[in-house]
Amino acid sequence: MTTPYRIHGHPKPPLQAAGDLSGNQFRFVKAAATEGRAAAITTANDRAVAVQADKPWNNDPGDFVAFGVAEIEAGGAVPFGAEITSDAQGRAIVAGSGTRVYGWALTAAGASGQRLSAFVNLVNPPRVP
Repeated sequence: MTTPYRIHGHPKPPLQAAGDLSGNQFRFVKAAATEGRAAAITTANDRAVAVQADKPWNNDPGDFVAFGVAEIEAGGAVPFGAEITSDAQGRAIVAGSGTRVYGWALTAAGASGQRLSAFVNLVNPPRVP
């Protein structure tokens, strides 16, 4: 596996875990029902708001990336340069027609469970036509 790209100094969303997110590191998260909280993605239609970079427990502040370079767990093979979106577990997959594009793969992942580096834009994600 290649060394992930990293950009330091970008602002992070001030979110707290709305439950135990310790098993959700390197996955997309969604906004929880309570303001300022992040929750695990549970369906492919959930709208991601950030990538979780650490392992926060309930009510703990977390390290989340909404715009910039992030390390993400793949939900399948993702080639370099692919437009990515989230699967039902918050893992990165290749974006299909009509889905939101949450980012672009800067490194490839050969299979589910591998990690890749991606530039993510969860502030205003476009859709695949």
